[in-house]
Amino acid sequence: MAKFCRYCGSQITSEMKFCASCGTSLTASPAQQPVRQQPVAQPSSMHQYATQKSTMPSVPRKHKVPALIIFVSVLLILVSALSVSLSIVGNTAIAQIIDARMDTRSDSMPDSYSVIYEFFVGGERYTGSTTKRFQYGVRSDQTINVRYMPLSPRFNMPANNVNIIRPLVMVGIAILLLVSSKKGIITLRRKN
Repeated sequence: MAKFCRYCGSQITSEMKFCASCGTSLTASPAQQPVRQQPVAQPSSMHQYATQKSTMPSVPRKHKVPALIIFVSVLLILVSALSVSLSIVGNTAIAQIIDARMDTRSDSMPDSYSVIYEFFVGGERYTGSTTKRFQYGVRSDQTINVRYMPLSPRFNMPANNVNIIRPLVMVGIAILLLVSSKKGIITLRRKN
């Protein structure tokens, strides 16, 4: 029957006084032998290194919020802030439709149009675009109401698109993303 070293598991013979692998005395009783830690073998190849690395105990890492989730959350908050500010402090102007094309996306309504409009503030021309439904088509003299930021009319949208509920929902989603990623509920890392 084969014998094995009780410290390193290498096969030994009954004539041996010391283990050939770890050097532990095989003649002394276990109570007399000092407790020794197994030396860490130096890896001689990449395969051994990978095997040794996978068997090493893992050190817990501090959880960091992924940059992508932070970026998406900040973007949602900024878009929401712009929409809320348009509804609160935005001015209204009448915009002339300068181009309208039937929206051909598969999910669009049959009377949906991609519209480009223009309006003037203080003698300067500003433009915007939206997708809008026109039940009876678009006429060349058609106008729509738009809301714009007083300090920067480049930030504008059709007046009927401005509301408070949608931006608040977006802020709520952004906060939920941040909190759940911080607590580890949402992660974007690959599991090894």
